Amino acid sequence: MVRIIDRDFIPLSRDLIGAGGQERFTFEPKMEGETSIRMQMKRPWEENPVAEQIFLLKILNE
Repeated sequence: MVRIIDRDFIPLSRDLIGAGGQERFTFEPKMEGETSIRMQMKRPWEENPVAEQIFLLKILNE
């Protein structure tokens, strides 16, 4: 239903290596309908996510 077309990281501080920040995703709809996107926050070597959120989307062609 959707695909990621861009992914960007915005650091909170440019002075600190390894500092936190925000990750921004841009999605492109492929068709109308309803779908969900599950996002998890975890380090690549971690098995279980620290946080998880599910976003429900309704895609309309207006």
